Amino acid sequence: MCCHSVPSATDKWVSKKQAARKRRLFNPIVVPDVFIPQPAGEETPLDMITRLDVNVSLLRVNSVSLSTRDAYSTPWRLWESFCAPLGADTALKTPFAAWTSVVTMLVYPVAMISWFIAFMQFKIPRIAPETVDNYISGLRHCLINLNVDKNVFKDQCIQQCRAGLMILHRIDNPECDSMTLPFLCEWFPQLRKTLSVNILKDFMAIVALELAFVCLLRASETVVTPEEHFLRACDVHFIVRGPEGQHIWIVPCDAHLFSLDMLIAVSIKIRSAKNDQEGRGFKYYFSRNVELNSSAAFDLVVDMFMLATMAKPLGTDSFFSCGAYVLKYHTFNSSIKKVALHMGADTTRFSCHSMRIGGATILAAARFPDYVIQNMGRWKSLEFLHYLHWNPATMEAALAVLVDPVIFKMTDLVKMNAGASALL
Repeated sequence: MCCHSVPSATDKWVSKKQAARKRRLFNPIVVPDVFIPQPAGEETPLDMITRLDVNVSLLRVNSVSLSTRDAYSTPWRLWESFCAPLGADTALKTPFAAWTSVVTMLVYPVAMISWFIAFMQFKIPRIAPETVDNYISGLRHCLINLNVDKNVFKDQCIQQCRAGLMILHRIDNPECDSMTLPFLCEWFPQLRKTLSVNILKDFMAIVALELAFVCLLRASETVVTPEEHFLRACDVHFIVRGPEGQHIWIVPCDAHLFSLDMLIAVSIKIRSAKNDQEGRGFKYYFSRNVELNSSAAFDLVVDMFMLATMAKPLGTDSFFSCGAYVLKYHTFNSSIKKVALHMGADTTRFSCHSMRIGGATILAAARFPDYVIQNMGRWKSLEFLHYLHWNPATMEAALAVLVDPVIFKMTDLVKMNAGASALL
């Protein structure tokens, strides 16, 4: 078993990312990082309530994951920049000095939040309406932690402002669509031209994109992030054929000891994800297909094995690492945009999430059932349906069914709805 006696490049990069995130995390209530221990002796009822109240504060702050709190830090900083010129209290405990001169029918908290939406609408550089809506959700969590009544956000004025922002944007920009587009399978040959398979760092990015596409991975499950969801070397095992025909499971750092013709399959474990807080993980198993035709965009099993023979990633290091080098998010993301640019696409519509959407879209186009796509992508709901892009063949097949008068006839309607016919 390969291991490290000193911190590896992966460990150092994770620590760096975590430290950067910790500096910008929003934490509106200053509380200890750990629960207060039980008292050693007797305590008064007041002491007990005080201790439990601190614990409640800690639970509330930790009611969302660290990655979500990281995302919430951006709207909170905007909220502070909005409140500062007014001299307003960010916790909305007391109105600012000029409030008594303001003519409005809105109560103070509702007015402040509604004005904040308008503030973000016209902010330069422009904030997309979808982002404004997400920021309001983040602000809601932050203010709830500061004991602001959550029902404030249910006020009709705030709800209408949020909806109006989206509707006006669509009316004014009918051609505008900011939805992330899928990376296409046919683009992988161009990827190998944009990057070089003969350069280890480039080949590492190529294989990472292939894996993200096939396994419908999030960026945090592919490259190193503070959440530590990334694929480690110990999460990958290759199955090779031994000298007597037996199957042998090997780790990536030992792949160079075996020839390619001995490769049988690869087993991959995604150990956790942002919606898998219990860390149950998910396993993928792909057998090598030696008869894979030449029209295939790539051979993931072979490419992962070849990368392992060159990079020799160790133990808990990122699978996409080699010695002091670790594949970074920027490299992963920019590789996608480079290919999109070469294919004449709008690069702003493509990002790391394009790989996950691309894989799901291909499965849908091939008419795989929704439950297969949901399981492959580890979605806990049907939210993934919003990501899918339909191809013309699917639309044409739907049209052929919808215009066929014998698919569902009046007799079928009457059988299930006896009152539908006056002849009965």
